[in-house]
Amino acid sequence: MAGFNMRARWTGIVPLVALLVVTSLLGGCGLTARTESSSEQQDVYRGVTGAVPGDGAITQENQGAPDANFSKPAPVPPGSGEDASTVPADRRLVIRMVDMRVEVDDVEESVAAIRKAVEDRKGIVTDLQVSTDEDVPIYRPYVEGSSAIDGAPLSGYVTVRVPADTLEAFIAETGKLGNVVRQAENESDVTQQHIDLAARLKNLQASEAQLRDFFGKAKNVTEMLTIQQELTRVRGEIEAMQAEMAYLERQAAMSTVTVELIGPAPVVRPQGENWGFRDALTRSVRSFVSTVNAIIVFAGAIAPIALIALIVFFIAHATVRKRRTIRPAVEQGDESER
Repeated sequence: MAGFNMRARWTGIVPLVALLVVTSLLGGCGLTARTESSSEQQDVYRGVTGAVPGDGAITQENQGAPDANFSKPAPVPPGSGEDASTVPADRRLVIRMVDMRVEVDDVEESVAAIRKAVEDRKGIVTDLQVSTDEDVPIYRPYVEGSSAIDGAPLSGYVTVRVPADTLEAFIAETGKLGNVVRQAENESDVTQQHIDLAARLKNLQASEAQLRDFFGKAKNVTEMLTIQQELTRVRGEIEAMQAEMAYLERQAAMSTVTVELIGPAPVVRPQGENWGFRDALTRSVRSFVSTVNAIIVFAGAIAPIALIALIVFFIAHATVRKRRTIRPAVEQGDESER
């Protein structure tokens, strides 16, 4: 009986011991897998930079090399950059825009003069529009070089870009075309923005040089792919920053001028698209025909009455005349009887 109880007790303990052994083995495998994965990740950085991020081991080769985010530039302390106020005036980047309104005698001749002034200064015409104030069509003759002849007042809008150092001379020449009734100027200083972009660009270029050095020290494909991905991102940021800096430089190098040209209104002009002679002649002919029609209608209406009146008149006239003829004869007969 005692032997039977002992066997039953061991039968219940063995499964519990087996369960504990399996659980321990599974936990050890998971820990080993995580340790191996972490070791592989550290080996990538150790193989490239000679140190593992965060282990404090810094040698001459990896001094200054970043850790997990090694390609990201370190933040610059506030106030450590260059101040735009210290930049000389001839080196500042200032975007200038001018808006003018000029009354001229001939809009088309003024447009041609502006074109020539822009070409002389190696500028460009970015926008041009010539129209009438009341959307009247512009009738142009077939003679080359002649101006509009429809009599409608013209107006024009010309937007040009000229080199910044010739802006004042261009404004003065444009003002001589007529009477300047409005002029507005706007300046935007982008020197500080350009300085900030240059500092960030220099930092990114230094990071790119470090990454290229790391790429040359890579020992396997995994290291190469990791560094190449970071190089692609940094190169994209560098190119975007260079494009933004170039845009600011172009905007500052060329000033924008918008000129509104207003032509004089003619003393005599048709109220519409033509002088209206044809319409007036047409209306006069129609009025004459309408008058003739009215006369015909009136004559047709009174013709029967006039005919009856004429017949009555002739009958009455004949009767009166007959009586006048008979009365003298009767009087003569009475006298002869006496």
